[in-house]
Amino acid sequence: MQDLNPLHPRIKLNHQFAGDMTEWLQSDLLALTHNKIEKLQDSYFKKVLSKEDAEILVHMTMTKNHDAKYEGKFHFVLDGEEYHYHNDVPFVEPLDVVSHAFKHLKEQLADA
Repeated sequence: MQDLNPLHPRIKLNHQFAGDMTEWLQSDLLALTHNKIEKLQDSYFKKVLSKEDAEILVHMTMTKNHDAKYEGKFHFVLDGEEYHYHNDVPFVEPLDVVSHAFKHLKEQLADA
């Protein structure tokens, strides 16, 4: 498992993997998700984190299906506001699921 910089103390990342995924792939998925969260700490998450008791929760579920494609579900809770992402069509590249989820989150936050 890669050593990752600690996230802000009020940001929690939970994950669940299903299907036949290597430890290496799981590590890469976690590292990319962690990296995406780090990048948002100083921009999109900054307003939420400026509140004294606010928390940000990120729950990621990634599944490798029977066609060897990847499906992801992301549940983001930003100080009580919930945002969801699920890819409708399975992806061949699992890291693309993570990138797509965070792209959609940024779009939803920009519209809010």
